[in-house]
Amino acid sequence: MSQENIIQAKSWIGSVTFNPTLENGWNLTGLNATADSKTAELLTSVAGFIPKSLLSTGGAEPGQIKPGMYRLLFETDPKKPNYGQLIGIDLKPVFTIGQ
Repeated sequence: MSQENIIQAKSWIGSVTFNPTLENGWNLTGLNATADSKTAELLTSVAGFIPKSLLSTGGAEPGQIKPGMYRLLFETDPKKPNYGQLIGIDLKPVFTIGQ
Protein backbone atom coordinates (compact mmCIF):
# COMPACT_ATOMS: atom_id res chain seq x y z
CA MET A 1 0.00 0.00 0.00
CA SER A 2 2.96 2.36 0.50
CA GLN A 3 4.24 1.88 -3.08
CA GLU A 4 2.64 3.34 -6.18
CA ASN A 5 2.41 1.04 -9.19
CA ILE A 6 1.34 1.75 -12.75
CA ILE A 7 -0.10 -0.68 -15.27
CA GLN A 8 0.48 0.50 -18.82
CA ALA A 9 0.01 -1.19 -22.22
CA LYS A 10 1.93 0.08 -25.23
CA SER A 11 1.70 -0.89 -28.87
CA TRP A 12 4.07 0.28 -31.60
CA ILE A 13 1.95 -0.96 -34.51
CA GLY A 14 -1.68 -1.95 -34.18
CA SER A 15 -3.78 -1.81 -31.07
CA VAL A 16 -3.99 -3.39 -27.64
CA THR A 17 -7.09 -3.95 -25.52
CA PHE A 18 -5.97 -4.13 -21.91
CA ASN A 19 -8.37 -4.87 -19.04
CA PRO A 20 -6.82 -5.43 -15.61
CA THR A 21 -9.03 -6.64 -12.78
CA LEU A 22 -8.23 -4.97 -9.46
CA GLU A 23 -9.50 -5.94 -6.04
CA ASN A 24 -9.80 -3.21 -3.41
CA GLY A 25 -8.48 -0.75 -5.98
CA TRP A 26 -4.89 -2.00 -5.81
CA ASN A 27 -4.61 -5.81 -5.87
CA LEU A 28 -4.23 -7.21 -9.39
CA THR A 29 -6.34 -10.38 -9.54
CA GLY A 30 -6.80 -10.80 -13.29
CA LEU A 31 -5.62 -9.53 -16.63
CA ASN A 32 -7.40 -9.80 -19.96
CA ALA A 33 -5.47 -8.47 -22.96
CA THR A 34 -5.74 -8.81 -26.72
CA ALA A 35 -3.49 -7.41 -29.44
CA ASP A 36 -4.15 -6.69 -33.10
CA SER A 37 -0.91 -6.18 -35.03
CA LYS A 38 -2.69 -4.85 -38.14
CA THR A 39 -0.35 -7.02 -40.24
CA ALA A 40 -2.63 -7.11 -43.27
CA GLU A 41 -3.03 -3.33 -43.29
CA LEU A 42 0.74 -2.84 -42.86
CA LEU A 43 1.60 -5.17 -45.75
CA THR A 44 -1.00 -3.54 -48.01
CA SER A 45 0.38 -0.13 -47.16
CA VAL A 46 3.99 -1.14 -47.88
CA ALA A 47 2.98 -2.92 -51.11
CA GLY A 48 1.26 0.24 -52.29
CA PHE A 49 4.42 2.22 -51.55
CA ILE A 50 6.80 0.10 -53.67
CA PRO A 51 5.91 1.48 -57.13
CA LYS A 52 6.28 5.06 -55.88
CA SER A 53 9.72 4.31 -54.46
CA LEU A 54 10.87 2.76 -57.72
CA LEU A 55 9.77 5.78 -59.68
CA SER A 56 11.32 8.27 -57.25
CA THR A 57 14.67 6.47 -56.93
CA GLY A 58 15.03 5.45 -60.58
CA GLY A 59 16.75 2.32 -59.28
CA ALA A 60 14.91 -0.55 -60.95
CA GLU A 61 12.08 -1.44 -63.25
CA PRO A 62 8.95 -2.82 -61.55
CA GLY A 63 9.67 -6.37 -62.79
CA GLN A 64 13.16 -6.40 -61.23
CA ILE A 65 12.07 -6.63 -57.62
CA LYS A 66 12.24 -10.23 -56.43
CA PRO A 67 10.41 -11.71 -53.43
CA GLY A 68 12.51 -11.20 -50.32
CA MET A 69 13.28 -8.81 -47.49
CA TYR A 70 14.18 -5.17 -48.10
CA ARG A 71 15.19 -2.36 -45.73
CA LEU A 72 12.64 0.38 -45.20
CA LEU A 73 14.23 3.85 -45.12
CA PHE A 74 12.98 6.31 -42.53
CA GLU A 75 13.59 10.02 -42.05
CA THR A 76 14.23 10.85 -38.40
CA ASP A 77 14.67 14.05 -36.43
CA PRO A 78 16.94 14.12 -33.34
CA LYS A 79 14.79 16.91 -31.88
CA LYS A 80 11.73 14.64 -32.04
CA PRO A 81 12.63 11.25 -30.52
CA ASN A 82 9.37 9.55 -31.57
CA TYR A 83 9.36 10.94 -35.13
CA GLY A 84 9.91 8.65 -38.09
CA GLN A 85 8.55 8.94 -41.61
CA LEU A 86 8.85 6.24 -44.27
CA ILE A 87 10.70 7.78 -47.25
CA GLY A 88 11.68 4.81 -49.40
CA ILE A 89 12.86 1.26 -49.80
CA ASP A 90 16.47 0.15 -50.26
CA LEU A 91 16.38 -1.80 -53.52
CA LYS A 92 19.35 -3.96 -52.49
CA PRO A 93 17.64 -6.90 -50.74
CA VAL A 94 18.72 -8.17 -47.35
CA PHE A 95 17.93 -11.60 -48.79
CA THR A 96 15.76 -12.94 -51.58
CA ILE A 97 13.49 -15.96 -51.63
CA GLY A 98 14.25 -18.79 -54.03
CA GLN A 99 17.98 -18.20 -54.53
